[in-house]
Amino acid sequence: MQTILLIGGILVMTMLISTAQCVGYRHWLILDQSHPMKVTARQFTIAVLVSYAFFNGMIAFAIATMPVECGPNQPNLARIIQMYPDMVFLSSLTDICSLYTAPAFPPYIMINSMTILFYEVIIFAVYSLPTCTFIIIHSFLLLDGRSVYMSEKTRQMHKQYLVLLIQGMLVPMLLIAIPLVFFAYVLVTKTFVPQALLNFLWSLMFAHTFVCSLNILFTSKHYRATIMNFMRRHLRR
Repeated sequence: MQTILLIGGILVMTMLISTAQCVGYRHWLILDQSHPMKVTARQFTIAVLVSYAFFNGMIAFAIATMPVECGPNQPNLARIIQMYPDMVFLSSLTDICSLYTAPAFPPYIMINSMTILFYEVIIFAVYSLPTCTFIIIHSFLLLDGRSVYMSEKTRQMHKQYLVLLIQGMLVPMLLIAIPLVFFAYVLVTKTFVPQALLNFLWSLMFAHTFVCSLNILFTSKHYRATIMNFMRRHLRR
């Protein structure tokens, strides 16, 4: 179970970082060589790799130290049913797993893994959202000004890519980041919420790849034109 959680957690965090990386790379391309914010390709690569290592490392540590119990006869499940009698149906599930809070690495790290995961989500949100917002606004200001020397066609191309990146950021932020923050809040505060709400949030997360694909296909001019031409050719037959 922990292996599945570890793979899923790293994939989700990697996708979120890669989205922010695309925004940063576009900004890096727009910056003039003489601009004080312009870094070398090596420095940019190191900064990206450090981000991957830091956030994925926190994810891996938090999940690896999670106390997971599986099976219908687990003690933690009995405690959950005792606290919430309405959840007694969980004891009939043979493949059920549950988590409980315990120090992550006693006696050195007494914070539980759920709290570490919660703080990582908060740190990533506080770090990435303002940074990406500033980068996008600054990129548009550079493209609208005359401090960057490029043709009008190139300016419009960069603007189009930035708009697509904004749409690409909103999809994972709305469908992944918000449910993750809610799940972390529930786990840390031990708040009881309706199962229907949890199912809905899980459905949003599972649907993000499909929604991302639709977003790319129908908001990108070239993809949209290709799809429409394909449909016209086959509908005429």
